[in-house]
Amino acid sequence: MQDDVEFVMLGSGEKKYEDWMRHLESVYKEKFRGWVGFNVPVSHRITTGCDILAMPSRFEPCGLNQLYAMRYGTIPVVHSIGGLRDNIKNFNPYAGEQSDEGTGYASFLEHFLPIIYRVDMHPLLNLEKLMELYHGVLSID
Repeated sequence: MQDDVEFVMLGSGEKKYEDWMRHLESVYKEKFRGWVGFNVPVSHRITTGCDILAMPSRFEPCGLNQLYAMRYGTIPVVHSIGGLRDNIKNFNPYAGEQSDEGTGYASFLEHFLPIIYRVDMHPLLNLEKLMELYHGVLSID
């Protein structure tokens, strides 16, 4: 949490993860907000206000949040499973003119956190490359 990033988490599940979110919120008051439970209006507000939507779902037959993220111009980083794998085409910042064809990042869970870090911090993903990804995400019908 030393990096210049802020996290917002929304969800519910195992008690240990809910407690973990509450703990992080109490320790990192300026950097972390955890919302235990699910609330549709809150989820949309979070998605419209963030740069990256991380979806490490273990099971996701379809998934709507990654579609909402793309509509709002938020970069989805998803676990490559089910509907998430079907909806997200990996962005390649080295692809030149074809780089705007990507819609986010899909990976397996063991690569998930390094990809989020790379999206947010990688020097090659400068503003120009992020704008290419942003326009690619917004161009999806």
